[in-house]
Amino acid sequence: MVNFMVRNFFIRKILLVCKVLVKGNHLSRHKRAITLLSKTLLSVTILINFISIVPVHAQQDELPVYVVQSGDTLSSIALRFNIIPDELASINGIDDPNLLAIGTRLKIPGLEGITGILTTQVVPFGTTLNSLSRQNRLDKNALIKLNKFTSPAEAFAGIKMVIPIEDDTPALNPIAPLASGQSLLELSAINQSNPWILSYLNSIDGTWDALPYELLYRLPDDQAQMTTALPDVLNIEIDSLPLVQGETVVIRINTNDTLNIKAEVAGKSLHFFSETTNEYIALHGISAIAEPGAFPFNLQVTPESGQTYEFEQWVLVAPGFYDNDPEIYVDSKYVDADTIAIEMETYENIISPTTPTRLWDGQFSPPVGEPICIRGWFGNRRSYNDGALLYYHTGIDYGVCADLNIYAPAKGIVVYADELIIRGNAIIINHGWGVYTGYWHLSEFQVSVGDEVEPGQLIALVGNTGRSTGPHLHCEVRVNGTAVNPLTWLGKTFP
Repeated sequence: MVNFMVRNFFIRKILLVCKVLVKGNHLSRHKRAITLLSKTLLSVTILINFISIVPVHAQQDELPVYVVQSGDTLSSIALRFNIIPDELASINGIDDPNLLAIGTRLKIPGLEGITGILTTQVVPFGTTLNSLSRQNRLDKNALIKLNKFTSPAEAFAGIKMVIPIEDDTPALNPIAPLASGQSLLELSAINQSNPWILSYLNSIDGTWDALPYELLYRLPDDQAQMTTALPDVLNIEIDSLPLVQGETVVIRINTNDTLNIKAEVAGKSLHFFSETTNEYIALHGISAIAEPGAFPFNLQVTPESGQTYEFEQWVLVAPGFYDNDPEIYVDSKYVDADTIAIEMETYENIISPTTPTRLWDGQFSPPVGEPICIRGWFGNRRSYNDGALLYYHTGIDYGVCADLNIYAPAKGIVVYADELIIRGNAIIINHGWGVYTGYWHLSEFQVSVGDEVEPGQLIALVGNTGRSTGPHLHCEVRVNGTAVNPLTWLGKTFP
């Protein structure tokens, strides 16, 4: 039997035909209506066979199930689904909430119309609430209720959403969206799909009601290819969601054509580079003092046709959980606001160019020899001379636990080797693609501006110059102008 949704879908189509039949007596109108009626009835026949092989979420008394994850408690699960802990314990026969084991399947009451396994998924960039509901064949309003959204726009990239999944109902595969001026019939022909089935799967009133650049889905098959709602953009990948304070993020865009790409995160421009055909990569740093929350990510692509297409989604930034350092006391000239501002402007001018050649390869190596001892951690909040916590530590402080040698962590070109007031004797190396490393408080330079350095090459000796309370190396990594955690670059290969 065709389910209630499909029946109503075709009743609307047949009523539309009947309206055409009774509206006037022109013969051509009758012919057109009869043709439309024939096609509709034929599609009913196709869909009856289709429904018989595609599982439909039946209305039943079976409760949805949540699988207990690491860190869950009975109270946190009850709060997530807006129920009373005692009610949750009672319906699942739990006598001792403290014995709740990971992997336990809990029945969740109070979610009328929702069945299946309640899974937690991180929303990827490029996915909207509308596309999530289509891909998983779910009611959008049910998703809003389940995740306590007040607006569909709250499906931020990086947010964890609860999505009910039926074991026997695989997610649909995306297909390229309608181009401007293209009909659903044309798109169906290209993808060898039935237009009425596409309408049903995507909750569209009819083949005439599909909108350009709106992501559509079809039944899973081996031919499907991941796509986005942007023309010629096959896939957009952000390597780590949610974004985290103080960390480096890699954005990859795969295309089937040469594109001009512009993007902004929280108003800061990204720079895309390409090493392989039709793949574009941008590296971006999230400030360690960025406010946790959602920020707009705007993406614009311009194919060779010259028409620009735009997509915007809010992206979640999670806290990095940084500590407060003990109070630091230095000469007052090192905390003078004007001095700090002038030196920072000089520094930013040096690291602003984004050269298109990536010089490094693989993970960065430590800038000092073993044994390695760290005296100051990245991101920690700092106060000088009993002032407010106005500063944060932009790098890693290495103590002198081996020799005084400082080594280049990766291939690059020296773009600065001179004295600064705050940073003391300083070296800055450009590694390409907007990635720079800095080395402060040095005693001696072993390289000059313009030198190309290799990984492990001696570049300087540890010192105690500038705003320093003892011999040490301050080493920092800047990505797209922002200081990021250097230890991440020692443990992970970018891009």
